[in-house]
Amino acid sequence: MQYTLHWMPKDTIFFVTILVVSGGFMAYYFMSKSEKLKNSFARKFGAEKTQVRWVVFERLLGVLFFGIIPLFSVSIFFEKGVFNYGISLDNMVTSLCWILGLSPLLITMNYFNCKKEDNLAMYPQIRVSEWNTQLLLLSAFSWIAYLLAYEFMFRGYLLLSQLNI
Repeated sequence: MQYTLHWMPKDTIFFVTILVVSGGFMAYYFMSKSEKLKNSFARKFGAEKTQVRWVVFERLLGVLFFGIIPLFSVSIFFEKGVFNYGISLDNMVTSLCWILGLSPLLITMNYFNCKKEDNLAMYPQIRVSEWNTQLLLLSAFSWIAYLLAYEFMFRGYLLLSQLNI
């Protein structure tokens, strides 16, 4: 077997992917855990507003570092478009079947776990005395955006970009 030390196009894909995922995850982690940044939120918005805004800020950081930046790197460095990295509606019916099939199991599991102390220590992330429709929608859509970005980065960008290497 012959090995070459010449830079190949697939090397760029590997290097860019690892750099974007590693750098993005570290940036997300250190920014979302920064007490200095969180304290600046507290000084600016007050205690209760900070709690809500900080959670949404963490999720939007995830959208930026796990979704938007990897999408830009695909469009700049990769020959294939974003539809080759997990962004597609082609398997919508199959996905919907899996979602509907697993939902009863997940709902049952969550029902039995929801009152446990370790679960209550973490969820709900937004802890306010009264939820209104606007807050509910903000929480739901920020979660959806975060999870879509997270899934794209790990299952689409990181996994599918490495298949041809």
